[in-house]
Amino acid sequence: MLIRLAFLTLLLLLPDYTHAWPARVQQVTDGDTVVVLAAGDKESPMPLRLYGIDAPETDQSGGAAAQAQLAALLPAKAKVEVLPMTTDKYGRVVALIARKGVVVNGVMVATGNAWVEPRYCRARLCKKWRKAQTAAAKEKKGLWAEERPTAPWEWRKAQKPSK
Repeated sequence: MLIRLAFLTLLLLLPDYTHAWPARVQQVTDGDTVVVLAAGDKESPMPLRLYGIDAPETDQSGGAAAQAQLAALLPAKAKVEVLPMTTDKYGRVVALIARKGVVVNGVMVATGNAWVEPRYCRARLCKKWRKAQTAAAKEKKGLWAEERPTAPWEWRKAQKPSK
């Protein structure tokens, strides 16, 4: 009951967004993308991007650890609640994903496996995530164990061929 109350409180803090819907995890693609099946749907897997965060790319330092952390938080067949926030340029739903009342987006930041994405994290909860990111960096958790971790958006930019 307390878990549902916490998630309902989150919904009230985000009144401009659509309602949450239940799903089951099918696969974790990387540290900020998961494939789910909406409850009652057995044939249409849907890739979801985690709202407000950016995890290292799979072949970037920290990428495998981020994917493993998200897979531990969202094992295959786990029941989750999906709160869509927007869609990205690839047409994927960008969402808050909660399991057992815990929003995993924030957990990824707090464990040092993702950055708060400064360009896109605009909801009120992003302020809390930024504080969690600062704490993870101070404690040298996850990617912050490196002396100068490279943010994924900077890493992707460096991978593009020069024109």
